[in-house]
Amino acid sequence: MKTQEHKNTKGVTPLETWSLTGFASIELLVSIGILSLLVALSTASFSNLRTNASLSGAAQEILSNLKLAQARTTASEGVLGVASNYGVHFESTGYVLFQGAAYDSGNSLNKTFNLPANLEIVNVDLTTWPDVVFQRISGNAGGSGNVTIRKIGGGGERVVKIDISGNAYISTTS
Repeated sequence: MKTQEHKNTKGVTPLETWSLTGFASIELLVSIGILSLLVALSTASFSNLRTNASLSGAAQEILSNLKLAQARTTASEGVLGVASNYGVHFESTGYVLFQGAAYDSGNSLNKTFNLPANLEIVNVDLTTWPDVVFQRISGNAGGSGNVTIRKIGGGGERVVKIDISGNAYISTTS
């Protein structure tokens, strides 16, 4: 017995008819919903990545300026050839690279560095709070401790650690 295939008036089988009709509106809505979810997840991930990069960059800049102050001190750099100490003074929104045995806010040689607007210094736990002053010849820090940077409103942190010998490095906390 021969089976007769049902054909519509245009000569197309029902299976072929279904595949030619395109997407149903429910399929489009599901696809748009999935895409929206993927965009939202990637945006949150990108934002977190930017925050981490900003934190790492700010911590690296602080570390570089601590090492610059130490290098200038050990090289006996100073104004008009007079050797001087150098140090870094910390504030909540930034820090200052200064020349001299102590920070003087009125010194015209000070160089101020501001953190990005979304970051803050939340903890300056130094034995010579809130300054680190390097000693001539040895390059030792006048004290030791930590400087913590974090995103305003919470988030990751970076801790710049300084030991008594003047070594400084960055530590990551959750």
